[in-house]
Amino acid sequence: MPKMVGPMTSFELPEEIDPKVRDVVLCFTYGSKISLNAARIMKLAYLAELRAIETWGRRLTSAEFKHWNYGPWSPDVALAMEGVPELRVEVKETSKGRKGKFFHRTQRSATLSSLTEEEADLLKGVLSYWEHVPNDRLVEATKKSPPFIWTEFGDAIPFEEYEDFAARLRRARDDTLEEVIELNSKEDVRAFVKNLN
Repeated sequence: MPKMVGPMTSFELPEEIDPKVRDVVLCFTYGSKISLNAARIMKLAYLAELRAIETWGRRLTSAEFKHWNYGPWSPDVALAMEGVPELRVEVKETSKGRKGKFFHRTQRSATLSSLTEEEADLLKGVLSYWEHVPNDRLVEATKKSPPFIWTEFGDAIPFEEYEDFAARLRRARDDTLEEVIELNSKEDVRAFVKNLN
């Protein structure tokens, strides 16, 4: 099984690329007017999962994400970035003087057979919103997301809990909750999520 070594540990990557995760990575890369670095693609994939939950009440893919140093990180997305022939990887210096991997398309278009039109539109919306936001702000946004805040370093991101949380928020927006709930701290949010069942 391939390994990806990080600054503090190593990760086991999945044996095979998930076709839907591959299509998410390709949709971002082929849809962008600029080269995307690995961190940006990773964070966009995470934010797309949150947007799908908020919009449809379900996840876009089954990719696992973990709470990591620079925000959410997924071995599934990492493998998809590294292992598809439609992408060319270039290592170059970032604007902050660090080395980074940048992904370029190798042809004019890519076939995204596992995405519905609705899913592709959601991804285009996420890319459009975040494409030109500086990486540090993008990373910060992912670190401020509820599922990331609810976890500690190394924990799996609890998307199922976020699905319940988002459903409660939708009901509140639609004025169907019987009571008003105030969430003033991380502890309030954790207690709220635990009481969803």
